[in-house]
This record gives sequence, C-alpha cells and structure tokens, in this order.
Amino acid sequence: DLARKAMGRGRVIAMLNIKGGVGKTVLAANLFAAAHLADKRSISFIDLDPQHNLTQYFLSPGERNRIRDRNHTLYGVLNARGEHSLKPADFGGIAVPLNRIRRGVKQPNFELVAGDERLFEFTLDTRSDRDKAEAFTRFRALIAALRARSDAVVIDANPCATFLTRLAITTADHIVLEGPVTNVWW
Repeated sequence: DLARKAMGRGRVIAMLNIKGGVGKTVLAANLFAAAHLADKRSISFIDLDPQHNLTQYFLSPGERNRIRDRNHTLYGVLNARGEHSLKPADFGGIAVPLNRIRRGVKQPNFELVAGDERLFEFTLDTRSDRDKAEAFTRFRALIAALRARSDAVVIDANPCATFLTRLAITTADHIVLEGPVTNVWW
C-alpha cells in the first residue's frame, strides 16, 4: 500500500521462466486470486503467452471464442495496423471481468486481458523494427490504463526468451522467476 501511494499507481509484476511447465501460470492465477479475495486487492492479469493458458484457466471455450472474434485480446493491442488492430482508446475496455457477482455489488476489479495463439507471430523475430517499436508503445499504453485502476498488473509471460518476454521485462516493476533451481554450485 505504501509503495502504491508513493508511486500513485499499481505495480506491474511479470511471472517469468524460460522453461515451460514449471507452474508459473497456476502460481500467478492462485496467488493473485487469493490477494483479490482475501485482501480485496484489485488485480489485472495480462496473458502474454501464445499458449494462453491463463486465459484458458479463467475462461470457457465459448468466452474465449467470443473475445477473439471481437478482437479483444492482446493480439489486437500489439498490432498497430490492419484488421486485427485495436484503437489505443479501446485498450482500457478489453479486460474481461473475472469476479462474476451480482450486478450493483461494488468490489475491486479482478480482470484478464486475454491472450490467444496468434501471439505466436510475436515470438518469431521477423517483424520490422517499426512494428516492434509500435507494439512496445501500445503495450505500455495498455499497462498504463491497467495500472491506473489496479493494485497489481500481473503479466504471465511466455516460456522462452522472445520479443514477448522483452515486453514483460521492460514494463515490470518486479519479476518473479518461478521454477526449480538447477545447476547450482555450492
């Protein structure tokens, strides 16, 4: 709370590990869901993984398809041009509410910016420097919109070192490395 008051915004936490299957998605989902439920923290998740496991964890297949069809996934944020591009003014409205309680009951937000498999295009280093620069700018705009209304913005990053990982690292205030420690020499 003191850090938030001093900074005037939410903290951005990136969940990272270059190896898949170590439990970072489940840890992020459960740890921050508990913070939301027990401490009444407002949490915004960003699923920055082309496998979009965090999105699958929280949303049914029908919900995921509707969101993708409306182009309200992270893919629309990262694309600056074309039919799949979202307007920056729309970034703040694409998060899906996860706290499904009765209407009219006020509680801290608990939301997800959904990922989808098309993010895989950003794991390949074939995009132009202009496309990458625009994606960085647009991702930072999304982060700013979420910071303004959340105690924590939690980024579930992809399990490898790619452009998507750089997005997470460069916008994070804190990085949580999840997984087993190997090759440690004492």
